[in-house]
Formats: sequence, structure tokens, C-alpha cells
Amino acid sequence: MIDAGPPTRCRELVHMKWYRLLMSDDLRESRWLGFEKARYCPISDSKRFLEGTPISDWDSQESWIQSGATEDVGPPDDVVYERSDTPIFSSRLREVLIKSSICENDIQFLPLRLLDVDGAEVRGYSIVNVISSLAALDVSRSGHVDIHQNEIDPRTGQLRIAVVGRPVLNSASVAAFRGDMFRLVEYRRSIFVSERFAELFCDRHFSGAELSEVALS
Repeated sequence: MIDAGPPTRCRELVHMKWYRLLMSDDLRESRWLGFEKARYCPISDSKRFLEGTPISDWDSQESWIQSGATEDVGPPDDVVYERSDTPIFSSRLREVLIKSSICENDIQFLPLRLLDVDGAEVRGYSIVNVISSLAALDVSRSGHVDIHQNEIDPRTGQLRIAVVGRPVLNSASVAAFRGDMFRLVEYRRSIFVSERFAELFCDRHFSGAELSEVALS
């Protein structure tokens, strides 16, 4: 197994090609969304965001997510997560990504109403529908992989992967990818970002996510 090491803070960022986008420890502690309540129009299940296809009839006025925290935990970060591990970006982060032409063909920004625990709206947030997918997981070298023994994944024709604790990516697959963000075909919950994204995120001091170095095989 190739050990890629623990998640790193931005100040410790090593110059590498690919990073796993993770919820930050600070956000885990504050849990701004907590056990959130949500409505996404026109979809009925947030797992729809894991499919990697554009949503054409999104209703930004009728789509909302509200913090389920038991107390006021202050303003949200630039990245917050809903329960299907789909990130929600602030307008500040979104605008910088668009201006820098980063992720322009990889994601769809879906504006929604972000509500605090008292129902007050925090403006400018969009849920991130990651459209780009890549078959790049080196299962044999990845760590902490749990597999459903009786369930076939229709995307891969193989047994469905339930959990990947420490992914290792195939170097040839990621080298051929020309985007900045993708989900794995083999394991949809993980999101990976390019060096360009990582440098921008850290240089501009965005908050709410950590960037974990990913090993390549």
C-alpha cells in the first residue's frame, strides 16, 4: 500500500498534482449544517449530486438548506458540506474560480438559499454539482477499502465499493485528465482537485476544507 500521509493544512501544502477535498477539522467541530433540513428542486434526493450529470431545471428560489445545529456557531465557511458529502461554495470562492477559469468544465454551480439555525438567509452560496468523472482508483494499492460482497456497481461491472479510506490514483489516468475537479467512477463520494485549485484555495485563504495529498501508482 502507498501511504500518502495525513491531511495537510494550507500552510503545509506540498507541491503535488492531486488532492482530495475533505471537510476541515474545524468544520467537523462546529458542524455549521449539522443534521440539516433541505429541499432541492426539482430533485428529491441529495444523492442525485453524486451522479455526475447536469441538472437543467434547477429552481434556486425553491431550493434551500438550513443548519440543524443546536446553537449559533457563527457564520459559515467558504465551503460547507451537506449530508451526501457534496460541497457548497461561497460566492467569494465561486467568483474566484470562474475568474481564474478553474473547474469551468468540471462543475455546475446551483444557487440555493443557505439558512442559519434561526432561518435567516446567508446569501451567495451554491451547491457544487461535480460533472467530471474519472476511472482512476487503484483499488489494490488503496487503503481501508470496504466492498459490498453481494452488490454489483453498474458503472464498473465490479463489486460496489462502500468506503475508501486512503485512495491511491492511477497516474496514467490522472495525467490524461485536463480538468481541475472530478469524482471517481469507482467511488462517487470522493472529490479530487488539481494543483491549480489547491494553490488558489490556499493562496486566497479560503476556509472550510482541507486538501489531502493523494498518492499515485
